[in-house]
Amino acid sequence: MNYWQFRLSCYRHELTQLLAQLKQLSLGLVNLFPLAMPALVMMPLVVLALLADPQTPARQYLTALWAYQLLLHSWLLLQQKAIKAQKVSDYVASLPVSKGRQRMTELGLILYAAHLLLLAPWLMLFGLLLRHASHLISQPILVSLSQFLPIFTLALLSLYYSWAAVYRRYPWLSLLLAPLLMLPFASELTVAQLVGIWLLVIAVEQLMTFHQLPQVNQPRGVVQLQLAADLTTPKAQLLRLVMLLLLLMLADNFLRYSSEVAQPYISSFFSLLMGIC
Repeated sequence: MNYWQFRLSCYRHELTQLLAQLKQLSLGLVNLFPLAMPALVMMPLVVLALLADPQTPARQYLTALWAYQLLLHSWLLLQQKAIKAQKVSDYVASLPVSKGRQRMTELGLILYAAHLLLLAPWLMLFGLLLRHASHLISQPILVSLSQFLPIFTLALLSLYYSWAAVYRRYPWLSLLLAPLLMLPFASELTVAQLVGIWLLVIAVEQLMTFHQLPQVNQPRGVVQLQLAADLTTPKAQLLRLVMLLLLLMLADNFLRYSSEVAQPYISSFFSLLMGIC
């Protein structure tokens, strides 16, 4: 067994419990919403089509891009310990393997764990480039950039947040706060301006240093126990909030482009999903 096979077996072993939980959740969704499952499976393809279209409105592009990155980052964050083999980290560190090979193996595991969520934007980008190669040569450079900017941004951010999910602290500024603040003004901006602001926030986030605040006036009693539990397992609470945010964005898009007759049923459906979360 070589090093890659060893790390892959560690990844699969640590992922067994997560897959069992996801299987139970998927069975519950199938039992609750048997007719909605095909729509849920096709939803990432619809989002990709929206993000690849240069004619997509800026606000719709922002919500679709934000939802896609939240989903990708959360999915890899769930698998972070399995990718880094944290349960056997001492043994992995003692192996006679160079740091470069370890990092390349972990990057391969990230690609293996993300699957089409990471590969699909790049495949779509290369496919569009090959399909419109003749137009790229004949058109002005700015026109070509404006046409491929949406899908290139998706591919670039997918690569960045896949890496950040494993090797960086949670990017709360660029993945949560900045898109939320841009959302009310997104209709007044262009896609290029939204992309520029997002990339600027990422650059600022990389330069920021985080300091631990002093613990003053800590709560007592039951509140202290609840706070201690949340601090012990912050990832579970954070991922639950991310799931609620994804459902809110999906509900906003569905209600915005659905008829008045269907809106009460859509609202009830998403309200039930949020209650389950």
